[in-house]
Parts: sequence; structure tokens; C-alpha cells
Amino acid sequence: MIRFPESIIKIFVLILSFLAFGYAFVFLVVATIRLIYPFELEWIEGAYVDQALRIAQGYFPYSPPNIFLIPISKTPVFFYLSAGLMKVLGTGFLAPRLISILSTVGTCGLLLWAVKLESRSWIPGIMAAGIYIASYRLSGAWMDLAKTDSLFLLLLLAAFIIGQRAQRWPAWVLSGILFALAYFTKQLALPIVLILGGVSLVVRRGRNWIQWITTLVVGIGLFWGIDYLSQGWFSFYTLETGTSHTRVVDIGLFWKKLLPAMWPAFILAVYYAWSVFRQSNLFKLELRPGDWENLAFGGILVITSWSIFLKVWTYDNGLMMAALGMALLSGLGLAKLERCLLPATTAQTGNAGHTAALLLGIIQLAILIYNPVEQIPAQKDKAAGEAFVGRLERLFGEVLVFNHGFYSHLAGKQTYLHSAPFSDVLGANIPKTDIENYQRRQAVIDMFDQTIADQYFNWIILDDPKTSWTPYYLFFEDITPKGNALTPVTGASARPASLTVKNPVARGGEMPLTDPTFDFVFSQGWLKLDDDGRWAMGPRAELELFLEREGYELEITVKPNCKNDHSRVEKMNYGWNEHLLGEVQFNSCESQSMTVDLPKKLIRKNANNLWFEFEGVNDEQSASEPEALSQALVEFKKIAFFPE
Repeated sequence: MIRFPESIIKIFVLILSFLAFGYAFVFLVVATIRLIYPFELEWIEGAYVDQALRIAQGYFPYSPPNIFLIPISKTPVFFYLSAGLMKVLGTGFLAPRLISILSTVGTCGLLLWAVKLESRSWIPGIMAAGIYIASYRLSGAWMDLAKTDSLFLLLLLAAFIIGQRAQRWPAWVLSGILFALAYFTKQLALPIVLILGGVSLVVRRGRNWIQWITTLVVGIGLFWGIDYLSQGWFSFYTLETGTSHTRVVDIGLFWKKLLPAMWPAFILAVYYAWSVFRQSNLFKLELRPGDWENLAFGGILVITSWSIFLKVWTYDNGLMMAALGMALLSGLGLAKLERCLLPATTAQTGNAGHTAALLLGIIQLAILIYNPVEQIPAQKDKAAGEAFVGRLERLFGEVLVFNHGFYSHLAGKQTYLHSAPFSDVLGANIPKTDIENYQRRQAVIDMFDQTIADQYFNWIILDDPKTSWTPYYLFFEDITPKGNALTPVTGASARPASLTVKNPVARGGEMPLTDPTFDFVFSQGWLKLDDDGRWAMGPRAELELFLEREGYELEITVKPNCKNDHSRVEKMNYGWNEHLLGEVQFNSCESQSMTVDLPKKLIRKNANNLWFEFEGVNDEQSASEPEALSQALVEFKKIAFFPE
């Protein structure tokens, strides 16, 4: 058999260890820098901080829908832990990000220790931990975000290792509690617990039954208790919405992402699976419990990760479980090979397999190399974030930053619901036959729609430039940061772009003629000379208006500009879109009012044009008269819409 010199083995070990520890060092540096970044690193991250903040303020998140918070569709452990730590470290991203960083470090430590126990050296454990931490960018640069994933995986791995090594009931009880806590951090623990529990009970012949009974009792008890307190809203938000999302057509998307990036680890994982089957007698159920539990745990992590990619709205962080499973199984594969290298057999079998496994580990770590600088927000991002917060501070009234959490709090304003959990509810395809949950979904949608229709907010900030929610909110200004500033370093390229303002006449009402906020509505032929009204110039003046599609009574009050007690204009025609509504003769300098009906059929869904045309204009100007005053023909004192 082929036998490589020990010097080659040592070189491979050194390279493997250097790469693994290098990835760990890079992660700690990048995570530490990102830890203190005051704005979101990913567009939904702020929503997690908002929810933890609400909990810290004493609110229960899983409550009937309200404008302040629709909860993230995740279970509560991460949010309550973050809320508690916020009370010590301060409100912001620091506390939840620190939880994720420590969780990632803990996961690597557990991988290192667990795989080391299967081998005679530290190298397989180092490789396993190195592969997991090296998957940082592959899995979305997510391990240090203020999100649930890292804590979830730490609890899951800790529960598995403790349960696997347990010899007496206290350790099994602890493992069961940790499995339950993993579920109450992220619901994806459920399929892992069910499948792993079944395999474990079979291979251990039921000796660890207390572990899985504890998991079920604690899990079901907590779930029932929280759901009871929330009057069913907890199960709706955390179960019903997630299981009712649309499925994708491309079931191979996950493998297209995973295998090109992790094929060396996959080869080692397949070797481990083959060795486990080879050493087992399936017909007589002579199975090695530890090996089968390892195989089941690693395999179900990969399969569960695949299941995430079978629904819409999935990002690369869905690969975190697969990366953990592959890291564990590949490390165990190397450990299997090392245990075969006994002095009595090495001369006969050679060490080609061991050498090849080390080389595969090196190749795997090399494939996962990424540019750490690209994961760190630039100074321009921080400056753009500070400028955006400053802009929020200057906006009067209530502001909804729909797609970006926590900015409102930084600006000293009230935080409100985030688009991501609202979209989770909106995108849930709950059948009408499921009457209760269908009604809950509709209640969330109706609450939001009514809030917008009632124009609760003075301003709404959206992500698409020059978009608005007409007729209730109108585009005011494109606030897209220059270049790619404030674009999150991971996740969707979402950033605030469109500033919209409450439409003062969306449901009827009087147009604020002198408020400069609404200058953009006066689209053509207008002057603003004083605080008493707004002046129209000839030959035509126009307003661009959006209204609910109802019937209205339009009331207009005007006063002509006079010189030597004679009006500068003789006649004004006025109309709506392509329709002439009427005319006004100016025979004196007195104010005149006119009222006209606008039936529903004349109201467009998009922009409506209210226009005025002037005839018999006197353009003469005295030498002492300001030019602007000579251009002003008619002063509009009132433009109001009264719903019929």
C-alpha cells in the first residue's frame, strides 16, 4: 500500500492548522469591528433590535396586531436574552451581536472538543471547527449578526453533545432542556429533534428515553403556555406563517450553492457515512450508537438546511446548518481515518487515505477563502447612516421607516413595525378553510391597511426611489445615498431611498396652500409671495392631486391681483383632468368662491390634474412694481375637497 513520508503529513497538518486558526482570527477581527458599527449590517437586523427593545420596555411581542410591532416569525429566546443584555450594555446592536459572536465561538469550541474525542489528536477537531468558521461568507456573513441563527446552532450542538456523552439522568435532562431552548430560539430545531430522537432511541435501545421525554415535556409545556398567554398569536406568528409560504420550483438550488463550495468536506462526510455502515450489522441492529447519532445529526442538519431553500425569501444564511453538519461529519471522517492508523496496521495499509483526507481539508479551507474587507462597512456607510438619522430628526411628526429598523430610535422617535414580519404574514398562503388563522392573517393586513388609510404617519420612507403609496402618501424626495453608501454588507441590497409625505387631501380636506412642504404639488404656474395664499401666474396653473376614488365637492376661493382697482385678469377657466368645470369673471377686486361637484367617475386612480387658465391678462408693469407681483394674477385663498 502507498505510504507517504511523515514529513508530508506534518506539512499538511501545519497548513491545515494555519488555515483553520487564520479563519478564526479573521472572523474575530471582522466581528469585533462590525460589533460596534451603529447601523444595520443586514436590512432586517434592525427589526430584531426593535423587538428586543420592545421586550426590554416591558411589552409582550406575540400580541394581537398593532402598528408598533408585528413580531419576527421566530421563537423568543434570542429576543429576551438580547433584551436582558441591553439593560446592561445599552440599547442597540451591541448586545445581540455580542450574543451571536460568543455563540459562534462556542460552536467552534464544541466542534473542536467533540471531534477530538473521536480521534487520537486535535487535528480532526481543528479541521471541523476551521471549516465551520471558514464558511462565514458562504453562509451570508451571518454568524455575528443580531439574529437568531448562531445562538440556535450553539444550543443545538450543545444539546446533542451533552446527550451523546451522558451516562446518567441529570445530563440527559440538561440535554432535553437545551433541545427545547434551541426550538424556542429557532423553530428549525423541530425536525432535527424528531428525527434525531427517533434514531437515538433505536440505536441506544431506549436507554436515554428521559432525554427525549424532557425535550417533549419542556417544549410542549412552554409552547402551550406562551400560546395560551398570547391567545393563539404565538403559534400563528411562529408556526402558521412559516409553514404556509410559497414553495420554489428549483429544488436543486441548495445543492448548486453547497456542493461547488464544499465538495471536499462532502467527500469526507460520505467516507464517514460509509465507514459507519461498514462497521454496522443492520439486520441484527448491531449499531454503534455514537456513530449513528453523529451521522443522523450531521445529516439532518444538511437536509433541514435544504428544506429552507424550498421556500421563497431565502438567503445564504440558510447554509449555516449545512456548514455545521458538513464540518462535523468531515472532521469525524478524518478522525475515522486517524483511528485506523494503528502501529500494527500502518505498515500494511499505508497512510494514503489519511494524507488524502488532510489534503481535502486543505482544499476545502482554500475554496472558502473570502475578502474580509468586503464584510466591513466603509466610513462612507457610517457617514451616510449618520446623515440619515439627522434627516429623520428634522422630520416633524410620526415617521415610519418601513424596511429598516432602529433608525427611528436613533433619531429619538417612536419605532414602528417592520416590513419583513409583515411580509411574512402577507406571504402566508393560509387556506380559508383554516378559519381562525385565516382571520388572524386578515386582521394583521386590515390593521396595516387601515393605519395607512387613516394616515397615521406624517412621513413614510421606502426603498424604491420615487415611489409612494398613493393616494395616502406622496413622493417628496429621493434620499438615496450617493454611490452604494449605506448598502448593507450582506443580505438584500436594501437602503432608504424614497421619502414620502402624508397627502393632505387624500380623503378630502383643505389643501395647505402656504405650506412649503407641498410645493411639489403645485406643478406649473405658481408663485408664493405671502402667507395668505398662493398666487397663480398665466397663462395656465396646475396642481397634481391624488384622492380616494369617491365623490367630492370642490370649493375654491380666489382673489384677483388688482392695479388701480382693476383686475389684471378678466376671466379664469378651471377644470379637472380633461373636463372643464366652470369659469369665473373678475369684474371687481373682491374675493370669489365657487363650488362644483366632482363625481367618483372623474377621480383617477393615478394623478389628477386640477388646472386654471387665464384670459384678458394685463401685463403692464409700473417702474416701482416688483416683477414677481406683476406676474401674479390670482391669489388662491382656499382649495378644499369635501367628501359627498
